[in-house]
Amino acid sequence: MFVGSHAVICTYGAFVGILVFMGIIEEQKIWTSQFINYKTGEKFNATLWIVLRYLFDQEFAFAFVTILCITMSIMLSLFFAYHLWLAMTNVTTNERYKNAALFAYFTEKQEFLNFWKQNFDSHHNPEHVKYF
Repeated sequence: MFVGSHAVICTYGAFVGILVFMGIIEEQKIWTSQFINYKTGEKFNATLWIVLRYLFDQEFAFAFVTILCITMSIMLSLFFAYHLWLAMTNVTTNERYKNAALFAYFTEKQEFLNFWKQNFDSHHNPEHVKYF
């Protein structure tokens, strides 16, 4: 529940951050504005990339926190879903990884035994073995 509640809080923060930026865009009429490159003097109409760069430049701290909330809400939601799946299958994280390691170990041994059978058992048929 700890991870799930943090996923909800980060999702809420991301949602509020996006709404605040939408309010800034509407209040300043950024979509209808023209942007000027101060180095070349060239004028640009607003595109999504230019608007995002402008907002990131003007509201750096808030944009950083919003991007962090978006990223963390995705990661925490996936982490929460994984742990829900573990709880529903009644397995701990430790058991899951130990079972995976054990499966990998026996798969490797099985491959070795199959290799041994194919390459050595057929060449050492008991009919051709002579005992002294």
